[in-house]
Amino acid sequence: MIPNGMLLRLPLLEDLSLNIGGVYWNDHRPVIDENWSSIAEAVAEELATLKRLNHLNFFFTKMESFSRFIQESCAWKDKCLTSFRLLVGCDDLKTLHTSYFEHEHEGVRYLRLRGSNDISNEIMEVLRRACAFRLICHETARYLSEFGLENMNGLEFCEVGYCKKMETLVLIDDGNGLTCSSSSNSSRSHAVLPRIEMLHLHNLHNFMTIWGKGPVPPQSLNCLRILKVENCPMLQYLFSKPAAQQLSTLQQLEVRNCPTIQEIVNGGDGKSSDDEFIYFLQLKHLKLVELPKLVSICKGVSLVALSSFSVRAYDCPNLKCEWWVDDGTGQMVKKA
Repeated sequence: MIPNGMLLRLPLLEDLSLNIGGVYWNDHRPVIDENWSSIAEAVAEELATLKRLNHLNFFFTKMESFSRFIQESCAWKDKCLTSFRLLVGCDDLKTLHTSYFEHEHEGVRYLRLRGSNDISNEIMEVLRRACAFRLICHETARYLSEFGLENMNGLEFCEVGYCKKMETLVLIDDGNGLTCSSSSNSSRSHAVLPRIEMLHLHNLHNFMTIWGKGPVPPQSLNCLRILKVENCPMLQYLFSKPAAQQLSTLQQLEVRNCPTIQEIVNGGDGKSSDDEFIYFLQLKHLKLVELPKLVSICKGVSLVALSSFSVRAYDCPNLKCEWWVDDGTGQMVKKA
């Protein structure tokens, strides 16, 4: 363990990575590290005195110590801390899991928030600098946009799991006062999650859609490459049609164990013109597993993909999956 006062004797320290705390494995079983919990608060106070710190990997057991560090750290306020991996909140063995993209985002500006029931100014401040965000077991958030869409413009990876009240990711002002963004006026005209590349949503028992009602600003979600959604029993659909039309870079889509979903993209009343298409020209893999009520990708709208596009569907007894392929000559060929 770290002796009391040790960090105070290292004022020139620039790189600190403490791979302790949280959960460790004993005889192939996860165990909470109680020893770290007993000293973490004191160590966090000493951290704030390090003025030259430019990289930090640290586990804050309590929100209070994390908030105090962000408020008081000279390295943070002076923007010297350009690389960080900040874990906030104690682990829960019942929801312990490895992130779907865990190793792809090691060493980046990473924030993991677990088990909180509020959205502090300090969390939103760190989000503005982060490129990876894992939100686990939040008690009260109904929408990811409650964290402020303007605070997430730099996010490249986002995971949301075990948030029992989460209903949707994006809900912005539709012109009738419906909004859950902390800055609705800017959200209506500025791109939403414009850099997000990977999105993992899981174990969200009230989750209904990624993007529901409301306008879709241009360039929103237009960098999304990989999307995985699993264990969301109330999921109705993933996207509205306007949101789906922004997904020009989507390469992999997996939906698993969502028993109520009927379509991937909400087709509205299912009525459309004969020439209405959604273009997924980068999509390579579509995997659909245990979706008993899934009927179609999008009612009344045709999906356009490249010839290399593959679909794997398991335990989807009602699915009628048809799409069009551009054969490279401008001619469209229908597949099923």
